[in-house]
Amino acid sequence: MEKITEGVIEKLIHRELEKGEKELMELFRAVEMGKMSQEKFKDKSRVLQGYGVWWGSESSHSLSKVKVNYIKKLEEDLYEISATCEMYYESGHVYWEEDGTVPEYADKPRKSAVKMIVNGGLEVKEFDFQWI
Repeated sequence: MEKITEGVIEKLIHRELEKGEKELMELFRAVEMGKMSQEKFKDKSRVLQGYGVWWGSESSHSLSKVKVNYIKKLEEDLYEISATCEMYYESGHVYWEEDGTVPEYADKPRKSAVKMIVNGGLEVKEFDFQWI
C-alpha cells in the first residue's frame, strides 16, 4: 500500500472534485443535444461535488491548501480521512467590480471540510464535501 501522505490526500480530493466536473459536462451535453430536460438536469446536477468550477469555488481548479486533520484505520485495509481545505474562486468565474478590483467574496479563500473513506489501494469509497 502507498503511504497516505498529505500530498496523496490532496490528489485524491482533486480527483474526486474533478469527477463531478466531468459528470456535469456530460449532463450539459445531454441537455444541449435534447436528450435530457432542464428539470432532470437540475435534479442530477444538484448532487454533484466539484460542479462549482463554473460558478464558484467548489472545484478541482480552486483547491489550494489541504490540511489533514486525521487518518483513522477503520478496519483492515479501510481508512477514514478528514481534511480541511482552502478553495479560491477561479478568476474566470468572478464578476469583477466596475473599478476593476476583485470583489470581496472572491478575494479570500473559502474553507471546506472533506471526509472520505479509502481502501489500502487508495480507491475512494465515500467522499463528503462540506463548506465550513
